[in-house]
Amino acid sequence: MLQLFLQPSKITQSSWEATYLDIKSILEHFPTQIIRLESYPGYEKKLNKKHFELVVGKGTPEEHLSFWGDFMSYTGSLTIRLYKDWAKQLELASRGEEVAPDKPVTWANDDPYKNDGDIPRANGIMPFKSFYIETEG
Repeated sequence: MLQLFLQPSKITQSSWEATYLDIKSILEHFPTQIIRLESYPGYEKKLNKKHFELVVGKGTPEEHLSFWGDFMSYTGSLTIRLYKDWAKQLELASRGEEVAPDKPVTWANDDPYKNDGDIPRANGIMPFKSFYIETEG
C-alpha cells in the first residue's frame, strides 16, 4: 500500500517537479501493475478502458499521472491525479489541509487511525479531491 500526504508550505514548483518524477518512477516500478481507468458518464462496457500508460496529456500544461485506487487502501473507485504543475495539483487534485507547518507530515492531532475505512490523519493534504466515484474521459 502506498499513501501520500503533502505539505504545501515545504514544496516549491522546482521541488515538486523532482518529486513528480520520483513518484512516476515508483509507479512504473511498483511490484504490481498499476492501471489508469478511462471511463464515461454511466457505465458502458464497450467504452470503459483500462490503460497501462499512466501519464495523461504528456508535454502539455495539463500533464498528470493518473491511476485508479484500490479497495485495500479504501480508495476504490477513485482516480488519483498528480499534476506536474504544482499550482494545478493544489487547485484541481488535492484536498485537506496542513495543520501545523512547523511539524512533520507524520504528525497528526490525537485521532488514531482505526483501519475502519476512514482516511488516516496526517499533517498534510491528500492527492485526491473526493471520496466519490468519478468519471474521466
